Amino acid sequence: PPLARYRSWGFGSMFPDGGYLLQTAFFQSAIFMACDINLTIALTFAHYEDAGAGWVWGSFWWAVAALYYELQQIWTRKTKKGASFIDMFRTYLNADMFNVLDLAALTCAVVALFFSCAKRLLSTGGRGAEWLPAALDTENVDYYFETVGSVAVLLMWFRQLRLLMIVREDMAPIVMMMAGMLSDVFKFIQLLLIVLFGFAGAMSTLFLGDNTGSGAAAEAASHSGAAGEDTASIDLDGVCANIIGADATYWTMLKTLFEGSLLAESPFIECVKDSDHPIAGLLFVYGFMILSVVLLLNMIIAMMGKTFDRHWETAQEQAAGQFASIVQDWEAQKDMPAPFNI
Repeated sequence: PPLARYRSWGFGSMFPDGGYLLQTAFFQSAIFMACDINLTIALTFAHYEDAGAGWVWGSFWWAVAALYYELQQIWTRKTKKGASFIDMFRTYLNADMFNVLDLAALTCAVVALFFSCAKRLLSTGGRGAEWLPAALDTENVDYYFETVGSVAVLLMWFRQLRLLMIVREDMAPIVMMMAGMLSDVFKFIQLLLIVLFGFAGAMSTLFLGDNTGSGAAAEAASHSGAAGEDTASIDLDGVCANIIGADATYWTMLKTLFEGSLLAESPFIECVKDSDHPIAGLLFVYGFMILSVVLLLNMIIAMMGKTFDRHWETAQEQAAGQFASIVQDWEAQKDMPAPFNI
């Protein structure tokens, strides 16, 4: 075939003449998906204590090779002549909706596995431990690996949505709709933050000189006990101290209101009733619950329903186009995927 002369790189170097069918996009996509899912599994179990040093170091260099392969897609992508790095990076991001996730996940994976390797060097005193920064010790390395590693594992598994789109045609439109609904969630969070900042500022100002937090907690506990409610599951002392009293600040108020908006609960109502400003305080609490729970929560549900309706009719075509874009992008790569590019 005419395209056979372009198969002298990457997968083409793996096969002699007559292996052209194995160089097609179908075979290449299978190799890419297998490498990707195996790297994700390796990262997931790399933190176990019984994982050998070879497993950890192998996973680290595998992740480095995968990140290098991803970075290659930025500077090797076709752009206008004389395009800047920013233009190439923008083209890379727009080429595939998963590219942002790929870059973030692989970067976190490399950093996390670096700390895992550093931990083993520090604990064993092996060769190369003297190259590590003096500020790193076993405790710090554990903390950094656990923090960055948890984010890396989460993002790496989210990348498998691409695999789901390719393997299951009926799942591709749903994944596309998830991306659209995620945009709705960001809009909802922006509105919620404005409401939270406003009510947190108003209520922290209202209860600025109020020191009835402990008394309100005791009163709220007695009301809840008399009503037969389970007070063990609600830390009334902590809740009241976060909004009323000497320890209450704007940030503790913001945290309490944010948790209340997510859980649709307001255990601090009894605290407000026993404060120095019960009427104004209750008006603020009721207003916040109406705006955050009744209005904004129902609004996000309606927005997601509208997004579903808007994408449903064209979802199949969009998913097919996304699938073709992913496969063509893989087929055009000149290098083998990790770990074959090591």
